[in-house]
Amino acid sequence: MVKKCARLAQLEDVTPHVLRQCEASRSVARDTYATATLETSGHDLRLVQHLLGHSRIETTARYLKPSPEAAEAAANGLSAWLEDAELPG
Repeated sequence: MVKKCARLAQLEDVTPHVLRQCEASRSVARDTYATATLETSGHDLRLVQHLLGHSRIETTARYLKPSPEAAEAAANGLSAWLEDAELPG
């Protein structure tokens, strides 16, 4: 079916594998965009959700792949906040 459609469209070397690679590239682009927008701009997850056109926040979260450096920075920030916070007890 793929080869027949490719032939009708006068495209060469189109296979199901090539189509899967295109889909994988699109997914990687969404992962990269979502993560970079969140990490480098400081925007919140709801804005990234809106930019990607997702109706559910869980869909947006699926595309996030935080870097080890970002995870460490977040942990350090939380640790510093906890040290400065006046917690009851």
